[in-house]
Amino acid sequence: MDRHHPGRAAFGAGRTAGLGRLVELGALAQPGSQPDRNPEYLVHVSLPVECRLLSAPKSWPSKLVTEPVTGETRDLSPGGAQVWLPQQFPIGTHLAVFIKTGELTFRAQAEVKGVASDPEHGNFRHNLKWMLLDPQARTALLQIMEAAGHVAKSQT
Repeated sequence: MDRHHPGRAAFGAGRTAGLGRLVELGALAQPGSQPDRNPEYLVHVSLPVECRLLSAPKSWPSKLVTEPVTGETRDLSPGGAQVWLPQQFPIGTHLAVFIKTGELTFRAQAEVKGVASDPEHGNFRHNLKWMLLDPQARTALLQIMEAAGHVAKSQT
């Protein structure tokens, strides 16, 4: 527990700067929305990411992408990620996601829950929700998030 904020986990609370910044997801809720009953933590971090198509909605008119698509993360959380990719995947697409940083490798399956284009940079923002995180994947993800938080703390 964070001694300054009862009820909040101490993991990454209030760390900011450089590589990553951890914030409580409940603090990001839109006006009028219900805060998450079990707030997770979100780390803002830019890391290389590789996504591979597992399945796409039948309504997807585009040619199926068979090659890996590389991009970068913007946010990571135990519930999902925001990634920027040069290829657009429609909502409902299932992807295999790979993130490697140093000695840590994270692999998981995710569903695209939201997508938006960025015409200025030619990329697409994808909001991903982890479908299943086995214990090994969850541990790797939390270690990547914690490492980003430690770097941020040491740069403040």
